[in-house]
Amino acid sequence: MRLVTEYGRMDNKFADVLEYHISKMQTVKLCKVYERSGSMLVKLVNEERKTLLEFLQAVRKLEPDAVKVPEYVHEASSRELNAHYKEKLVTKVGKKVLSTIFLPWYIKGTTDCHKRK
Repeated sequence: MRLVTEYGRMDNKFADVLEYHISKMQTVKLCKVYERSGSMLVKLVNEERKTLLEFLQAVRKLEPDAVKVPEYVHEASSRELNAHYKEKLVTKVGKKVLSTIFLPWYIKGTTDCHKRK
């Protein structure tokens, strides 16, 4: 089931804490938190009404700021790594587009030669 949180867009550390805490619940089989949309995907052990209501009550009472999280959760964060490489990729593409549009071909040729040395 997909749930939209009241937190809105989250930072990487907050999303990691939320995902860690929810995945440690006994009724949860799988949990993914999407920091950009502020939503999460949760698969419960069984889809009975009682389990669903217990889970929703637990999530409603949840305060991620008060949760103690081990250090390895923040150290091995794939969210930060993805954000780093996404920024790097956008920068490279932006430079390529701008140099293609604004630099004449004869200047581009000389800058490429200097890079190869």
